[in-house]
Amino acid sequence: MEMILEQMKYFTCIGKGHGAPCLPATRREWEALRREPWLAQMCARIERGDEQLKHRLPVWTPSCAEFKNNHRAAADALKPLSRLMMDFDEKGHTDEIKARLTAHSPLTVLLIEESVRRGTHVLVELPAGMSADEAQALMKEATGFEPDKQVKGVDRCIYMVPEDHTKYVSDKLFEASEGCELKIEPTSDVTKEPSLFYVAFQIFGSFLFFINVVNQLLTLL
Repeated sequence: MEMILEQMKYFTCIGKGHGAPCLPATRREWEALRREPWLAQMCARIERGDEQLKHRLPVWTPSCAEFKNNHRAAADALKPLSRLMMDFDEKGHTDEIKARLTAHSPLTVLLIEESVRRGTHVLVELPAGMSADEAQALMKEATGFEPDKQVKGVDRCIYMVPEDHTKYVSDKLFEASEGCELKIEPTSDVTKEPSLFYVAFQIFGSFLFFINVVNQLLTLL
């Protein structure tokens, strides 16, 4: 039972595309999506030069586990996480970066993967009091490569890649405990009513989650 509940914790949000609503997602959902054959096929076509397909890839948010009305925006971040994705654009250096971080990493590494076009993504825990700029400088020194300085907002998303792009993953990736959540006070902006589309999308996501819980509990009987 404990293992099942652990797999049902939200640790990120997943959207069907770059501009689509981003719904809270569990480890099970994240891993299942990365195993989909159609995702591997899409990424292979993109790598061969079909760039238009890239914007149809699903996305996930490494630094936030829930957004208000599933709207991916910094102002709507309900469960931002003390995590920072390092995006290294240079192609073909993932194994080298992994080897250097395995030997010595100044920050706790949660995930190392090849991006869609064979760059490198490294997700790290951001220590309390450390800025994104400071963390990026540390990782540049540790890896010898400079991460994209623009990839640091809580609402930033990255494209989902197939499971075989994963070079390292820590179980800590799937933990979104209260200790690593940052609370955001309500802004002075007038709260907008959610659109019918967002409401329907959210209800559908909640229904799927309920069905998943029931199925898991039935397996224990």
